[in-house]
Amino acid sequence: MIKLPEPYLRAGSFHPELYLHDASYSMSSILGSVSAGVLSKKYLELVKSMLNDFYFMVGNYGYVLNGIELTIQ
Repeated sequence: MIKLPEPYLRAGSFHPELYLHDASYSMSSILGSVSAGVLSKKYLELVKSMLNDFYFMVGNYGYVLNGIELTIQ
């Protein structure tokens, strides 16, 4: 298990892991919804923090981990 430094969004509660494709789809959906005016711009901070988590993984592990079990924040 690892602990990411920033808040993140897990796709549902079925999987206790964070999957790269789910996170990418979630970020893409948030960006599209903010652009369309469906969500407020405060959600852009969540996307930014998730991208920072990706940078953290690349810096520490060499790539973005997929299917990792995370400690609950």
